Amino acid sequence: MINLTDKKGLLKQFKENQLNKSLTMFEWQNLPDTLPAVELEKMLQINGYAIIAKYQNNIYAFNGGFSGQDPYNRPTQVIINNPALKLNNTYKIDEDCIVIKNDDMKQGLIKIYEYFGQRLIENQITMLMTDYNLRMPFTISSSDDQTTQSAKEYLNKIIDGSLGVIGEQKLFKALSVTPTNTKQTATFSDLYGYQQFILAQLNNTIGLATNNNMKRERLTTNEIEINKNASYPLVDNMLRNRQQAVEQINKMFGLDITVEYSSIWGTDNTNDSKVSEDENNSDGTVNSVVTSDSKPVDSGNTQQAEDAESTKEDNPEASETEETIKDVPHETEETEEDDKKEHDKNEI
Repeated sequence: MINLTDKKGLLKQFKENQLNKSLTMFEWQNLPDTLPAVELEKMLQINGYAIIAKYQNNIYAFNGGFSGQDPYNRPTQVIINNPALKLNNTYKIDEDCIVIKNDDMKQGLIKIYEYFGQRLIENQITMLMTDYNLRMPFTISSSDDQTTQSAKEYLNKIIDGSLGVIGEQKLFKALSVTPTNTKQTATFSDLYGYQQFILAQLNNTIGLATNNNMKRERLTTNEIEINKNASYPLVDNMLRNRQQAVEQINKMFGLDITVEYSSIWGTDNTNDSKVSEDENNSDGTVNSVVTSDSKPVDSGNTQQAEDAESTKEDNPEASETEETIKDVPHETEETEEDDKKEHDKNEI
């Protein structure tokens, strides 16, 4: 059974859950059998780097210790110690081995998961305590150990979801209660909103565009694009580092490895078309579209106006005839009125 207040255990589980998602971020092709894609990605996302070297005619990914420096304080050598292969050797970077970086700073994703995971777990525990407090509209204080023990048993039963009972009448005299905050519902709602906000920030950081605007029901096209653009920099950095390293690996070891976005990351980063709230209808007409700097446009009325304007341009005589008809006075009405007066005169 999971301990819902074990911060270390919950953080470990959270990081593993996130890695299960992000390990599918990239699609590797033509890797050697001795270089599994999952193990390579685990090294990159957890350690921030992986060292690709050949040993006994096989290509492996290793962890190692860096040494030496070039004019930009970058390491020039790496020491690899692998007990399973009985390997303990020093390799020159870019001559004997290639270093794949997860990102420019070799941070990996695990630190990001720790940062957001700690905030999420703290908030989850607070929500859990708030949930427990909703079952108990008061707090308990006692004046002796026996009463305290009885009160703890009572609270444990409440937490377990059963009804709490205090067995001895005399304990009621030693107990005192204090009402808790009566605005727990509002507090719980705020905590849930904060939880959603943290999750949205985490998803945006690892390239999954998520709305973190908790106050609006609808977003304009520009706001959606801003959310999407904010999620690209890190994952683009990660892909660039992998592709640059793959180019060096192929050249050094005569391989044909490729790497690209995979899963939902591939869908999000290859679709450059703007998001709109309304799509084309099946008959080819376009519904009204809402943009950030314009009012809704009625496409039907617009089409009618365009057709009328086109008719005027194609047939000027028809346009002039239409204008003439508008300017002609209503002679029919005046003639009928004169006939009526003449008829009345004859009657007299």
